[in-house]
Amino acid sequence: MKDNIIIINAFPSNDNKIKMLERQISYLKKLNIPILLVSGCHVPENIVSEVDYILINKDNEIIGKDFYYKLYNNGIFDFPYDFIQFDNTTIRYYWSNVNSTITKNIKLGFNLAKSLGYKSAFYTEDDNIWKYGSFDYIHENLTALKKGYKLSVVIGDLFKKEYPIIFTTFMFADVEYMCQNFTIPTEKEDWYDLNNIRNYKLNLAYEAVVFNLFKNKLNLINNTEESFSRLTKDGGELMEWSINDRRHSEKNLIDTFFTVMPTNINDDKNLVLHNQSHYLKRGGKNYNIKIYYDDVLFDTINLGLHTYNIRPVIGDVKEVKLIIDGYGEKLIKCDHTINHNGIYFYA
Repeated sequence: MKDNIIIINAFPSNDNKIKMLERQISYLKKLNIPILLVSGCHVPENIVSEVDYILINKDNEIIGKDFYYKLYNNGIFDFPYDFIQFDNTTIRYYWSNVNSTITKNIKLGFNLAKSLGYKSAFYTEDDNIWKYGSFDYIHENLTALKKGYKLSVVIGDLFKKEYPIIFTTFMFADVEYMCQNFTIPTEKEDWYDLNNIRNYKLNLAYEAVVFNLFKNKLNLINNTEESFSRLTKDGGELMEWSINDRRHSEKNLIDTFFTVMPTNINDDKNLVLHNQSHYLKRGGKNYNIKIYYDDVLFDTINLGLHTYNIRPVIGDVKEVKLIIDGYGEKLIKCDHTINHNGIYFYA
């Protein structure tokens, strides 16, 4: 039986993510632990040559925003979303996610590690840069597995204290234990199954789903919250953690906050444009937007930072087209039966 292996779950789909993965691997190689890279896309040859094993899974299924709409319509109201409130109105914005793909890649990585004969694994995602100052923390957690723990993770809280979470962006685990016990569904269609939703609490944030899976086995888990907090308190000097947040992507912000959604009263549809560009690393900006209803110019607006514009989509409009200066074109289907991006609530 071999000792430790590092599993990196990566998606180096652009120059920024490629450079980030290169930095991560350059540090982790100093640990002299074999590296298994699980990627959701093509990997440049210079990166392939730096790792010991590589597994490509291009089956990158996206759980759509309609997943949360299904939860709502089945009486499950406890799930993550962004929102704004004004007057007697609340608007919920739903995000797509790749939770089923993340789960699949975790399982693929640990199953391959098992087949290769490894006992313990340090699993991490590609947006954690583990610098030299974090190596003691890594060794500490791998040592905990030798003392009988099956998992060594950070257990924390969401903004609601009743929902503890396990940080899933990295973990240390007994390989055999993970192969046997990490039973969260990996297929998209299984995430939409109401029995699975209820059994695995798939309505919760992914970190809470993982905590729910292991909550009755906490005696087997080493919680490293305190030591991890010390590691990250110096603002990236010892490590950089979760540096590729989805809110840093302008495309994700446009897809989420520039949308058409139904009201909670009837089948009326609303075009909601909400400028949340303050999340961008380069800072917020204004948007000049041309609005087309079925290719007919309807209006031109300037949308300032943190401001929103809401208007009804009247009649049989099938598609809204936005021409956004400095960004490009955004097409939004208006059939609310297939495009549930959120809900426009009246109190």
